[in-house]
Formats: sequence, C-alpha cells, structure tokens
Amino acid sequence: MASRSERRQNSGENDVGDVSPSPPATTLTDEMRRASKDIHDTSDRLVNIKLGLVLTSPGLYGEALALFYPIFAKIEDIIELHKGHEQIGKMYPLLELMRRAPGFRKDMEYYLTSDRRTELDQMVQLGENFVMEEFLQDRISKEDPVLILAYIYHEYAGILAGGQIIRRVVQKALGLSKDSDDGVQCFCMSDKTVAPKIVMSRMKKILNEDIAITCTEEQHQRIVDEGVEVFRRNNALVNTIHTTNAWADASRACIKRVAIPLVGIAVFIGAYTAWFTFAHYEFVHANEFDHEGP
Repeated sequence: MASRSERRQNSGENDVGDVSPSPPATTLTDEMRRASKDIHDTSDRLVNIKLGLVLTSPGLYGEALALFYPIFAKIEDIIELHKGHEQIGKMYPLLELMRRAPGFRKDMEYYLTSDRRTELDQMVQLGENFVMEEFLQDRISKEDPVLILAYIYHEYAGILAGGQIIRRVVQKALGLSKDSDDGVQCFCMSDKTVAPKIVMSRMKKILNEDIAITCTEEQHQRIVDEGVEVFRRNNALVNTIHTTNAWADASRACIKRVAIPLVGIAVFIGAYTAWFTFAHYEFVHANEFDHEGP
C-alpha cells in the first residue's frame, strides 16, 4: 500500500510541493489484480479442469451455475441495501447494467428441473454448503460493507471481460443455438446496446477515480486484501461441485467414453505382445532346429 508521500510522488508532487514528472499512479484495481495474481492463477487452473467435465452435461452445468447464483444475487442485494453508503453508493447507478443474478436464474431454469432447483435452493438456505452460508450470512454487509467492492471488481470483471468467450464455448459444448440467448443468459447484457467492455470500463473508472479518493488508507488496503479472499471462496465453491449426483453421472459417462478406447488399446497391445513373443519363440527354435546336426 502506498504511503501518502508515495502518493504525492505518483501525482508528481515532491516533498516541498514542487511538481515534477513521475510514473503513472497505481490504481486501486491495479493493486487488487496484482495482490491476487497467484491465487487467481490457481483459480484459473482449477476452473479449467472442472469446466472440461462440467460442459459434458447440461444438468451439471446448471448445478455449477447454481453455486454462483447466490453470490451474484447477494452482491447485488448489498449494493441495493447500501446505496446510501459513501463508497458503495457510487457503484449503485451502474447496478442495472451490471446485474447478473436474473440471467443466472433463467439459465438454471433452462438446465435444471423445478425439483432440482428447489433442492439446490434448500441446500443454500439450510447452510449445507458452508462456503455459501458464510457469505450469505451478510458478514461483509453487516461488519464492513466497503469490502463488497473487492467482490464487485473480481466477480464482475471476470464475467464482463471473458463472458463472451465462455458463452461461445458453452454454446458449442452443449449444442446450443448461436442465434439464441437460451442457456447463456448470465453472459447477456440487459441493455443490448451496451457492450460488456463498456460496463467494465465504467466500473473500473468508478472504483479508481470516484471511490478510491474517498477511502482511507486502511480501507484501501482492506479492499485489496479482500480480493485474495474472493478467489479463496470461489475456489472452495468450485471444489464442492464434485459432491453432486450430476457430477458422479458425468464422471461415469466420461470414464466410460475414455475407458472403452483404452481397453481396446490394451487388448491390442496385449495381443501384439503375445503374438510377438510367440513368433520370436518359433523363430529362435526354428533356427536352433536348422543348425542341429544329423
């Protein structure tokens, strides 16, 4: 975290008040991104591994969406609840363009039966997923609302920056129509005239220019530190998906698709080895027979 003196240097002002050329100031989002780089990389690897199997089953993909639906819904509720807050209130005018929860819900309805959605809702409400429960108890909302800014940046930056690529991957993997938003609503903008990158740019501008200047140094550092916690929680959520029935079904199907060719290869190798051993044995003994005397 930069000291006040360092901030003066970044702004071009030296200790005696003179202005001199200096490198550009580090922004709040730059600091959050840098502080979370290692765990972000770990999260990317984990998600890529899980995504390969998740996209083999519409039901499993629906359950994966159900893990994160309550997170986005709660973030949006907290922004709404604290719209009068000094810092969070500055993000409120962008909320309608940022909203993801309604899209997540529509996608869950597309992939999951009504009974399964009810089961998943009850799991969250009963606290069976302790990672979700911890977040949904409004720890941040009640104890330190300003920390929600770390969740806003990291959760929404990911879906705004990479959402269109993931959308195309999902459509191709699950055989969805490219001309329809069915099944990929969580990646769609409520206002079709506004591109995701525009919302991303506005969000960063609000964080770096409107909010950062109102934060104390202590608040600033807590927001940066909480960014690491965002990924820790996300990783814990992603790891819970292997406990579902849909995961087990998809795993068995995947193993079957992989195992059958592997068995065929093993049988071929075994047969070839047996033939080679037999042929070599016959060749050796034939030579021995040919060289035997009368």
